[in-house]
Amino acid sequence: MPEHSIVVVTHNIMRTDAGYPLDFVAHYRELQEELGRPIDILFLQENRIYPLTQTWPADHIAALLGARGQYRAFFDRGGVLHTPSGIEDIQPTFPDPVIIWNTERLHATQWLLAPIPRVYRYDWMGRRFATDTPVQRLIAAMQFLLKDEGLVFGAASIHLDTWNGNGHKRRQLLAAADAVRNRFRDEKIIIAGDTNIFGPLYLPIKRLQRAELRRILRDAGIGDPQTEQTHHLTRIPGFSESHKRLIRIAERAEAKLDIVASDMRSIDHGVVETLESDHDLVWSILDLA
Repeated sequence: MPEHSIVVVTHNIMRTDAGYPLDFVAHYRELQEELGRPIDILFLQENRIYPLTQTWPADHIAALLGARGQYRAFFDRGGVLHTPSGIEDIQPTFPDPVIIWNTERLHATQWLLAPIPRVYRYDWMGRRFATDTPVQRLIAAMQFLLKDEGLVFGAASIHLDTWNGNGHKRRQLLAAADAVRNRFRDEKIIIAGDTNIFGPLYLPIKRLQRAELRRILRDAGIGDPQTEQTHHLTRIPGFSESHKRLIRIAERAEAKLDIVASDMRSIDHGVVETLESDHDLVWSILDLA
């Protein structure tokens, strides 16, 4: 494997069951053993306060992922931004999404929390199925230097809105890509996370959903070669019973919502089943050369 490659993982850690977040760390460690190398960047979504300890899951995962304490987490911590250099700044409260990085291989040179286009009122699907209200979503973005190689790239962790159609999500994804390129002036970028891009008009047809996702990624100048299903509605507690018909329809679509998209070549990629979440883990090895 080229020395100038990096292992990138994205995971929506939706569930908060008894073993969480330790269950997820076990998956990450198993992936590292399988690949024979450490994860360099882990993008997380659904970083919600862990009720048993009243702490952020991202901090637990960063602390447990490496044996030498080499991982650090970057996200909005509820009004105070703790940057890699220790500088504090007032920011909006939105602790999702997250970037966790391997400080032994990557040096963080810049960082950014940026708003993306927001929803003020849900569409018809959102009004029927949403259990929350619209919020201002942010991206967590960083510029990294690959140590010893001198290669620089930008990365953004995203969690796009669930509702309001793919036109809205296209605007959000393009805004994320533009924010990374404009702030960091990097030609090489990674956009990873949960896109919530469904088929046109929410049609549960696999080929239409994949085509829609490819089109929007292409508009952003990035691509993701992985095509497997990453989202499983049947794993959401309580949802299966209350929306049985929707489940049957949606599962036929085999939605691929989670991406590791880049303008760099993917040397290898895959999906790891994680039954503790309704999202599977997605990984890719990217060539920075």
